[in-house]
Amino acid sequence: MIKGETGRDRFNSQMQTYLQEAAERLKQEALYEPHPILRALMLAVDKPKMWKEEKYMGIAGDIDNETGAPTNLYGVVILRQRSDFKVLAVEDLLNEMSLDYSFVLNLLEVAKRLTEYPAKQIHITEAIEILNAVPVPQITFGIIPPEKMEVAVGYFLEWYATHKAEIPERLRQAVEELSNTKLTIEVWRSLLGEIRGLVGKVWSMRLNAATPHVTVTFFSDYVEKEHLLNVFDWISQEFNKKFLVSELRAGERDQKFHPKRKRKRKKRTKRKKLHKNIE
Repeated sequence: MIKGETGRDRFNSQMQTYLQEAAERLKQEALYEPHPILRALMLAVDKPKMWKEEKYMGIAGDIDNETGAPTNLYGVVILRQRSDFKVLAVEDLLNEMSLDYSFVLNLLEVAKRLTEYPAKQIHITEAIEILNAVPVPQITFGIIPPEKMEVAVGYFLEWYATHKAEIPERLRQAVEELSNTKLTIEVWRSLLGEIRGLVGKVWSMRLNAATPHVTVTFFSDYVEKEHLLNVFDWISQEFNKKFLVSELRAGERDQKFHPKRKRKRKKRTKRKKLHKNIE
């Protein structure tokens, strides 16, 4: 739940601003699609005006076009009276957790900035600029500079020599092959995502940054905007839960080598309007 009356007032004011902006863009841009949290808020607000106070919930989410599984699902609970409303809670329904209001605003700000780019993908350097422009507490995002890639892999191989037991056996052969291969961009892109993620992890550790640093490793210069938003969602929530994560992979769907939130499998969920009264 949202804590602190001052914080709640500020949150509600900004949510109304985001809602108004989204409504205007929907009128002007045929391809614009608001973030699921805003769509859920629209559904909750889109109720007959009542004289007495009533609670409403709007639910919205996205599905993976390949698997049909939900990639996110949010519920927004509001207290509504006539044309006025207050947001009481924003829920991550897939992970069964309430979202902090500052996290919600950060997520919506990233989503807003990403929609300024018309293509489905965004260059990784522009993506990093967006992530670092949003005031996520105690996190900085970065990439391994192309000219430092060989150095970063060298750091990883040094780390691997003393941490081999921590690496799943199924990855060890690939790491051994990497140690005997000249690094090129083609070799980097052909690496398992988990290994690139570990290279990013070690690179973050060697930076000795004053604040936790998330190194985004990639196999392409471009990343899907939807995936980047899910990445931001995941990493921000992990830090909000005081869980230190020092590596992150962007642009792929295969398994990550670090603890992650367990997403419960649910029945196929299509994007459609859904709201209900909260007793």
